[in-house]
Amino acid sequence: MKHVLWVTGAAAAAALGILFLADGIVEVAGYELLVLGVGGAAIWTLWQMAPERDEHLDPLIAGIGTSRSRRRPPQLTRVEWLVEFATSTSFDADYRLLPELRTIATERLKGKRGIELYADRGAARRVLGDEAWELLDPDREAQRVGKGIDWEKLDALVTAIERV
Repeated sequence: MKHVLWVTGAAAAAALGILFLADGIVEVAGYELLVLGVGGAAIWTLWQMAPERDEHLDPLIAGIGTSRSRRRPPQLTRVEWLVEFATSTSFDADYRLLPELRTIATERLKGKRGIELYADRGAARRVLGDEAWELLDPDREAQRVGKGIDWEKLDALVTAIERV
């Protein structure tokens, strides 16, 4: 690192001298060569400072970020965005997140309890609870404007679906 500082200082001094004495093309060309030399010296010094490659670590480094266990599934990212938007606006809650949760609740009710969400609304309401049913009710009127779902309500809704 000291080399870069010395070379840069010397080049700055030389550049100032050339600029003060410059009258023609020869001096400008000299200045350009000096700038290229400083750049080359800086790159060479940084190259020399770089650590040597450790060959036995190459397979480990090559695998970082590429294994399936380290990558985030795109479905998870999608659900995170759905939740984020649904807690911001009622439109996103009613037209994006709640239909997804309604589908999950329908599948769980049918698979685990033999209850059809749309056909047997009373039984579905008893299993899910009134608070969850308020949001999952297929006859619920969707909101186009307003604040989204509160985190507490969303947490209670997901817990109710998980309990099925």
